[in-house]
Amino acid sequence: MNKKKLAAVICGVIFSVVILAWIGVVEIYQVPPRVLLHASWTPEEIDTAVDTVVMIDMGSDDSWPLEWRGPGSFLDEQADVNIVIIHFLDVNTEIIDSLDPRAVILTGYKQPLSTYDFAEMKGLFSFLRETELPVLGICGGHQFIGKAFGSEIVPLGSLEKGFCEVTLEQDDPILAGLSSPIYTFLWHELQVDPLPEDFILLGSGDLCEIQIMRHRTKPIYGVQFHPEYSSRKYHDGVIIFRNFLKIAGIDPKAE
Repeated sequence: MNKKKLAAVICGVIFSVVILAWIGVVEIYQVPPRVLLHASWTPEEIDTAVDTVVMIDMGSDDSWPLEWRGPGSFLDEQADVNIVIIHFLDVNTEIIDSLDPRAVILTGYKQPLSTYDFAEMKGLFSFLRETELPVLGICGGHQFIGKAFGSEIVPLGSLEKGFCEVTLEQDDPILAGLSSPIYTFLWHELQVDPLPEDFILLGSGDLCEIQIMRHRTKPIYGVQFHPEYSSRKYHDGVIIFRNFLKIAGIDPKAE
């Protein structure tokens, strides 16, 4: 066998091993393919001709994969907007207002809750309570919205992971085009409890009651699931995310 054929065979073997390993990780650990496919995503340069969305990174460290990459790449696919990433420790009302965003999204997190000091979230919590902007909290971001409005983040009692059924409790613009139940991807061991006093329950689950919530008078939403991990078979999370963009006055890209 000549050197070119040998090199081609070696490359083919390496490629096959990588693909099989990737499939194994996805199947064994129920890791959504997007986690691996978009682990290197970064925002494009600012374009002053389009709207801005601020994405608040709720991760407490820089371990791989960074939490903002999944929802960031998903937002990039769904809308033509500037995406500005800000760490939660750097958030305050003045900084957010200076960016003039159409909407704000809070990411999830994977670190233990014990690694967070709620006293360091004073700027974030004040912003959430004061803002009139559309806000969407995803998974851990949903939990921190609950905390900002007087609720607690408590153990669920078990790990809820994979596509699960969510019962819709009330009509709302963010649920337009959906019928109950919906199926969304969950990956969490903590939950909001109780429902914050100023919020309405929009969706519930058997294991975790507060799956979707909305502020009574402001366009502030929390979803315990990950819309960015939706699949072709289970597309409901995408519909909810695109509805949120419409609430914020952002036109989603054509599907």
